[in-house]
Amino acid sequence: MSGLLFEKPLRASRAFDIISRDIKKGIGHAYMIVSQDEEALEEFVTLFSCAVYCKDNSACFSCPECLKVLHGNHEDIINFRPVKKQFKADQLDAFLNEIHLKSYSGRKLCILHKADLMSNLLQNKLLKSLEEPPQEVTLILPVTNESQMIETIKSRANIIHIDLFDRDTIMASLAELGCDEKTAAIAAECSEGLLGKAHAIAKSPSYISQYETAVKLLTDLNRSSDILKLSPLVSSQDDMQEFLNVLSIVIHELMLDKAENPGTENLKTKFSKRALAEILQKINEERKKLSILPQKTIGGSVADNLLFFILEAKHKWQS
Repeated sequence: MSGLLFEKPLRASRAFDIISRDIKKGIGHAYMIVSQDEEALEEFVTLFSCAVYCKDNSACFSCPECLKVLHGNHEDIINFRPVKKQFKADQLDAFLNEIHLKSYSGRKLCILHKADLMSNLLQNKLLKSLEEPPQEVTLILPVTNESQMIETIKSRANIIHIDLFDRDTIMASLAELGCDEKTAAIAAECSEGLLGKAHAIAKSPSYISQYETAVKLLTDLNRSSDILKLSPLVSSQDDMQEFLNVLSIVIHELMLDKAENPGTENLKTKFSKRALAEILQKINEERKKLSILPQKTIGGSVADNLLFFILEAKHKWQS
């Protein structure tokens, strides 16, 4: 066992295919690996590292070199992480000094985790190592926000994006982790194609409950009298801000015709695209109110305002 939660989908990804081909023909001196998914990004870097040192470059997870990578004690891998989400100049200096130390195997991987948290000043300091890298060194920059990296660094690195994953792939991955079908379906629908987010949702009973409440609200809200019954469901949420986030995801998936769970299939015919767009805008307005005033003060009025608006939009813009 590799210990990687998402080994199968990452191994089958386009990103890993690119890396595998590069390793076979001659690995480059710098890679920027891009994904919004921090958990999958970390695991991909581990998979990448195993493929570099594996006896046949397959990332077999069983040879001595792979095992050293998986146990975090490979002598030719340097990991550098920010402290409390911040990089310091002296730490970067130490990292850059290590880059120039001779490797044991003939290939050294220098991994600058969360590189997009570096200031422009520190990125420029790193630039010299990218421009004149030691021949046996490969620098890996995992980032969640590519736009935070300066252009001169991006121009000197091979940029590889980990693509978003489809619903079936995410569901299959969660099933392998022991997730039941219903939970896996909800997590996949709300994950926005991110494996790490899907995994976090699947592990959160409160999120699953909020999702089911959001679907119930949209399903059962048919006439004015329903508002009195459903308003307490919304206002009694422990974190109404988070509930509105979940509701907006359900609405967004309906707008894109991506809602495929049994509970949401019926909603596709109940709301027009115009109604969904206006409801989504209203949810954002109510979320702003909650960010200014405490939930206990305005929670009831937010719930009532939102339900009245959803009902009105539903009937005003009938499909």
